[in-house]
Amino acid sequence: MSFPIAAAWTNIEGLSEGKRFLIQGFVRPYTKRFAVNFLCANGDIAFHFNPRFDTLKPMVVCNTQMKSKKQLWESWKSDDVFWGEEEIAPSTPFKQNSSFEMTINVESGCYQVYVNGNRFLEYKHRVALKEIQTLEVKGDVSVNRFEFSEIKAPPPYSPPNSGDTTYNKQEEKRAPEAKSTK
Repeated sequence: MSFPIAAAWTNIEGLSEGKRFLIQGFVRPYTKRFAVNFLCANGDIAFHFNPRFDTLKPMVVCNTQMKSKKQLWESWKSDDVFWGEEEIAPSTPFKQNSSFEMTINVESGCYQVYVNGNRFLEYKHRVALKEIQTLEVKGDVSVNRFEFSEIKAPPPYSPPNSGDTTYNKQEEKRAPEAKSTK
């Protein structure tokens, strides 16, 4: 089944950990499926994120597709295209006829996916990040906003100044004197 491309960004070459993708959109009322794909230059799909509404119970399927016949992890083949083992989330935070905000954080070893501010799933990298060049959104979905940024790390921890004894002196003044009972 082929879906129309709703949006594509080709300037993400050299993808590395610490990147964040924000996608705001709208799932149309008649949507059966849509996909968010991280694509390699050779057409492989490094990360396929696929909400499905045309199943008995709506779900999200994640996978990797490679055209190389040398992949040992193939689970099924179609027209010289090999899919890896599907990872299925048995529910979906997406709803037909509703807006959504999806954030994908590229982290060490995995993609962390958040939907509407809530952590939804984690998908381990199966393809080297440096191979990824394009992010596409396709299917029955509208994209209203897209942002590509760095993940802001929290400020580093700085312990209290070890030379500052003001707190300790105040505590000493408040502590009752211990009495000896010999």
